[in-house]
Amino acid sequence: MTASIKLLFIPLLIGAAVTVTLGVYANVHTPTGVAVNVAGFSSPLTVKVWLASGSALLAIVQLLSALAMWGKFGPNAPSWTATLHRWSGRVA
Repeated sequence: MTASIKLLFIPLLIGAAVTVTLGVYANVHTPTGVAVNVAGFSSPLTVKVWLASGSALLAIVQLLSALAMWGKFGPNAPSWTATLHRWSGRVA
């Protein structure tokens, strides 16, 4: 194995250690019984749906603005396309 391949195992081992630590903590920890409430939403599932929808929309904006910058929709992309692409990536 090369050194670069061995370096790939470092994040894997760190992730495995975090996973095992959280699993052990969840088994040993006594729940407090306090529910997490996100203001403005009826349930945590609703929050997940809104966040996933927003992420999907921003991914579509990223894809379309990249295609426009590379001239896939014609030779003349609007001047604000690069700014839109950068900011939609930052927000995502």
